[in-house]
Amino acid sequence: MDIAAFTFKSGATLTISPREEDSTLNGAFQRAVASAACLYFSTVLDPGSDAAHETHLHLDTLTRKGGYRYCW
Repeated sequence: MDIAAFTFKSGATLTISPREEDSTLNGAFQRAVASAACLYFSTVLDPGSDAAHETHLHLDTLTRKGGYRYCW
């Protein structure tokens, strides 16, 4: 599953983008979502992982040998 943005009840939208150095609430929210996703998905790729994922979060449940998880 790829997530490009979150739209909140207020109508505000947070678009996924590179935010490793972003100290704003948006940066903290995006990093928290990516970290929490690692608890539920076996693969989580965020904009810091590579150029192909700069505009979205990639989440999948691919079963890996030995239960290995990849969270970047």
